Amino acid sequence: MNQFASTFLAATLLVTTACTPATSGSCPQTPSGGGPSVAADLTPGIWKEVDAPFDAVYAKLPKALENEGFGIVSELNPQQTFEKKLGKPFRKYRVLGACDPALAYEVLSSDPKLGVLLPCSVALYEVSETRTAVGVIEPMRSIGDAGGDRGKVLAASVRERLVRVLEAVAK
Repeated sequence: MNQFASTFLAATLLVTTACTPATSGSCPQTPSGGGPSVAADLTPGIWKEVDAPFDAVYAKLPKALENEGFGIVSELNPQQTFEKKLGKPFRKYRVLGACDPALAYEVLSSDPKLGVLLPCSVALYEVSETRTAVGVIEPMRSIGDAGGDRGKVLAASVRERLVRVLEAVAK
């Protein structure tokens, strides 16, 4: 599991740092079908592009997550961090840590080492002034792969709920 977690983290960091306005070709994209799906490449997560400005999508996320039983327990702002620490501009981008305490309790009770996979990540970034990409962790690739049979059941439930979050912010 340690190797899996390391690979997952490396892939996440690679995608996060590679997505700049100048390299938009390497950013997570939603297939032309428009529905949430796992990208064909190594992009982790389930992504959807929304025809709405970043700030409008960002404003909908807390309620959409709450409606599915998740609370926001952390927030990263790469745009602000990169500008402050590196002096480099970056597109609007946020990574939220979403948690359902009851689910986290069940996961950690079954295997405390699964804590490296929590909380569920929700990311969004500005594609253009009128378009935003929003993505959620693919729990089948994290908890589902690492958590055995019970992990697969839990991951399937989380996946359904996170896909509903994507659908809610796309409305």
